[in-house]
Amino acid sequence: AATRQLLASHLLLAHHRDDQAETFLMRLQRGSGVFGLAAMRPQVRAGDVVIFRPFLGVSRSRLAATAAVAGLVPVEDPMNSDPRFLRARIRRIMPLLAAEGFGPAEIAATTHRLALAADAVDAAVDRLIAEAVVVDALAVAAVDAAAFLAAPEEVRLRLLVRLLIAIGGEDYPPRFARLEGLHRAMASHPGHGRLKRTLAGVVLEWRAGRFLAYREIGREGLPTISIGGGYAGAWDHRFRVAAGSHGFSGLTLGPLGEEGRIAIGARAEGTPAGALAALPALRRGAKIVAVPALSYATMTAPGLDVTVTAILAERLAELPRFPDLAGQGG
Repeated sequence: AATRQLLASHLLLAHHRDDQAETFLMRLQRGSGVFGLAAMRPQVRAGDVVIFRPFLGVSRSRLAATAAVAGLVPVEDPMNSDPRFLRARIRRIMPLLAAEGFGPAEIAATTHRLALAADAVDAAVDRLIAEAVVVDALAVAAVDAAAFLAAPEEVRLRLLVRLLIAIGGEDYPPRFARLEGLHRAMASHPGHGRLKRTLAGVVLEWRAGRFLAYREIGREGLPTISIGGGYAGAWDHRFRVAAGSHGFSGLTLGPLGEEGRIAIGARAEGTPAGALAALPALRRGAKIVAVPALSYATMTAPGLDVTVTAILAERLAELPRFPDLAGQGG
């Protein structure tokens, strides 16, 4: 938050090689896959800020010595030595591991190789997206089932992660057991009959040789925001919204909802009703004024100038690199 308040483009963190080795071991203990075991990346984008870690190849002792020569006094986090925390317990046994050849330098070299492998998986996912995924103007992603199932399992799992984050908007993917359960249901589907699952704010269902993925409204619902003339921003991370300068007094932007969908008779061939219910709608009070994605507007909204554009394809193209400021996630 402070970084954004200062309008800074980069946030520099002093994580070093020893931190990297500890992060690897923490994630190994949690059963992380190749992306988690790649540990911290030197550069990660978090919205409009770049998290920058230039010291991942520098040892703790070297960094401390450099800081001392420069007259800098580092801030000591008491949690770093508190045995209640896994990182502190791992830090205590690191000398024993180093004595057996499992030192920070060796572990960090492994994380680098795993990062290269993770990047190769993402490159394969990019190709699969280009070949097998179509994203429409209603923010529905259609995945060709035959192409999806022909891909290697690690590529399929990574594609699911990218779909869930792009559509559901979570900062991190779901637990692997839940992700694996969804993947298993998709891989074992016989090609006929019903398949419908929800995970991480996303509905995934089978339709005519494709897996459709779209936003779940959920029990807590989707955001409703006030929108005035000249508004420009995003709604529910899936749509870019730009409003003209007139006619927006008292308007809100929120989900159409199932009742709203029925009320205006919204239909789109091949699109599930739930995906339509998750579209953004303009309301004045309780009355639906417009659903721009469906080109729907009432007679009470003449000249209402608002553009709503799905940005799901852009989000799907982004590589999830989780900020993980403490270097503990994965």
